[in-house]
Amino acid sequence: MKDWMAVPITVGIIAACLAITILAGNPLAFFLVVPVSAIWAALDASQIRQKCGSNDSILQDKDAAAILQSTKPVIVFAACFLFWIFGFPWYLTIRSRLLKRVRLLKEEPQNVG
Repeated sequence: MKDWMAVPITVGIIAACLAITILAGNPLAFFLVVPVSAIWAALDASQIRQKCGSNDSILQDKDAAAILQSTKPVIVFAACFLFWIFGFPWYLTIRSRLLKRVRLLKEEPQNVG
């Protein structure tokens, strides 16, 4: 996913919730989107940290290590739950950057010496 797609995805989620609310006549979608997406983001961050945390080349890369530190599941959940309109796009952006960095590190030839 490209970094710039985080905001359109968030706007799309809001539009889908609005459409569901109008069609169903029930605002339940709006009340569920924040906790459900915050839980998903925290679980996703946990899985990414488990995969990346054991890889020494990722931990030695300053950019990837810094992003990995900011994706602690508790931080991600709090940001997405308390400040969803800003926290959810933020998580999608840093997730994209971390996964891109991990992919680049895996493609780089390892210096054997």
